[in-house]
Amino acid sequence: MKFWVLSGSLENWETGLNYKKWGVRITLEKLWQRLQEGDNLAFYVTKPVKGIVGFGRITKKFEENYPLWKDEIRANKVIYPFRWSFQIVALAEQPWAENKIVISDLAVEIRAGLNSISNRSTINTLLGRASLQWKKNLANLALPEIKEEKILPKKISLHNNVRDMLWEIGKIDKWVSEREATQYNIDVVWRRIPDGDPTYAFEVQLGGNIFQALYKLKEARDKWNSIPVLVTNENGKAEVAKIMASYHHEIKDELIVMTIDQVEKLFKLQNEDKKIKDEIGLPMANVRQ
Repeated sequence: MKFWVLSGSLENWETGLNYKKWGVRITLEKLWQRLQEGDNLAFYVTKPVKGIVGFGRITKKFEENYPLWKDEIRANKVIYPFRWSFQIVALAEQPWAENKIVISDLAVEIRAGLNSISNRSTINTLLGRASLQWKKNLANLALPEIKEEKILPKKISLHNNVRDMLWEIGKIDKWVSEREATQYNIDVVWRRIPDGDPTYAFEVQLGGNIFQALYKLKEARDKWNSIPVLVTNENGKAEVAKIMASYHHEIKDELIVMTIDQVEKLFKLQNEDKKIKDEIGLPMANVRQ
């Protein structure tokens, strides 16, 4: 599976989306040959929009010898003979100039009608921005992670260890702490009372597509007014900063980002605090009051 950016004018995109087709010039034939059914697409509109307005997936590749787009019709000749059809996965609401996804800071190539993106971090940042801004989970468009079997168990174990530390920290502080709660689809939640909505929602994301975690936290914020907390590593922290740089929503100001080291330090401090208070006979914090 590959990821491509399709770049074109506003009038050509109106035609392309109407027919669910795109095409390129003869000069891009070699690049067109690399296309495969199932490849993922981002729709970039040039001036005056200058941004991503949608995403799709290739369904079929073919050649055609009749004019379709307006510039072809005006010239009365085929300009884009190498074509493909696509399904639309997500499309921004009009006006596109206001709802577009900005990519000027991502070093994404847009000069040709067909441009390849291979950097997973760039793709994840792009999809993360779109998921949050358009309120749609686009995780299925990300490139699959390449993982070695020997590394995978370690990653799973670390994720669970961090999750369990957050769960334990909540219990120590007298929250109603719950992990992997199916009704919330969140790694850990802290509630003030047993039947209340989550006050804090925690997602642990140590690799892969970080925007999936951000999307889940945004849903928790919208559904239960939860305070969203993301736990990640330094690379993930940098990626979140990129995603949030051009994102204007309440989660941008409310999101708490913690590193693994901070969770471990807090866990140790909380347990030491509890041990000393237990020896003295002092209670832990009662967050319900």
